[in-house]
Amino acid sequence: MTSAEMSAAIQQSAANYNVTHSIYGSMGGYLTYQEVINKLDSMRIEYPGLISTKFSIGNSHEGRAMWTVRVSNSPNAPSGRPEVWFHSLIHAREPMSMEQNIYFIYWLLENYNIDPLATYILRYRELYFTPVFNPDGYEYNRSTNPNGGGMWRRNRKPCTGNIGTDMNRNYGPYEFWNWSGGGSSTSCGSDTYRGTLPFSEPETQNALNFVNSRSL
Repeated sequence: MTSAEMSAAIQQSAANYNVTHSIYGSMGGYLTYQEVINKLDSMRIEYPGLISTKFSIGNSHEGRAMWTVRVSNSPNAPSGRPEVWFHSLIHAREPMSMEQNIYFIYWLLENYNIDPLATYILRYRELYFTPVFNPDGYEYNRSTNPNGGGMWRRNRKPCTGNIGTDMNRNYGPYEFWNWSGGGSSTSCGSDTYRGTLPFSEPETQNALNFVNSRSL
């Protein structure tokens, strides 16, 4: 597919960007962690030729799985194609990111062999999705605000005097993690607390290990 054809396909897809499956959940309209798991399972049942059985790239601090799926027209094992990893809910109070990823997966599944862009992606790329990167923080918001609206951002691993690291500030390398120009905090309890070291959190360590295992 040429760049012009890709551009035209994107424009056409944007004009028809609808899915028939519901992504409406019980937490103020957003899916809960368990409902996301259920969606991944039902996707596999309905589209076994396009999405893998869910697998975990590792557990969170509190022991919850970071469930992940592989999406392509050869989903049961890595194919050697160029790979992309999508994850969401690294900040627990941003469920719209997760809903967008679930929506995107459904759009791909529903439109394979119908929409030229969806078909091209699934034939020539391998996509990985981890919809809930921060399951502990998201479940904490569900426990405090079961109807939606919880504002907890960080993970739930204790730090000195408080709880939680902003995992989006916990990546390396060290010189970037330790940058003094602002954007993160060294204070436990801050919403931008960066942790004790790069990849100090089990969730970001899982991410590092997963990326290193793939050809992303």
